[in-house]
Amino acid sequence: MAEGACLNGTDATDSGQRRRVLPCTSPHRYEVYAVLKLPNPSRAEQERVREAIPRCEEELQRVLKASAGIDRKQLMIDAFDDYRAEAQQRIVACSVAYNDFRQVDATILPQKSSALTE
Repeated sequence: MAEGACLNGTDATDSGQRRRVLPCTSPHRYEVYAVLKLPNPSRAEQERVREAIPRCEEELQRVLKASAGIDRKQLMIDAFDDYRAEAQQRIVACSVAYNDFRQVDATILPQKSSALTE
């Protein structure tokens, strides 16, 4: 998963509860706005969430400072992680969705211009 990726809502028929990366022009709920590496994670899922959400909130505040016209109150944060106990590290994808869980067929946050990312 990378910044700018759009993800579906969890498919109720998917026993693994995996999220799938979709084109942002397809109906989706979540958009990844930051990917973080967090060292020495807890083995407990709830503790990992408590560790990740404040970091994701900090990243979202940075994104929103650079973007005019986005109402933070309309957005909720979710963090999807790839936890590897043997490596004592995890990759966290910080994502946003609308509070009302609506699906959209466009990006939620403004995308970085290519001139800024080169």
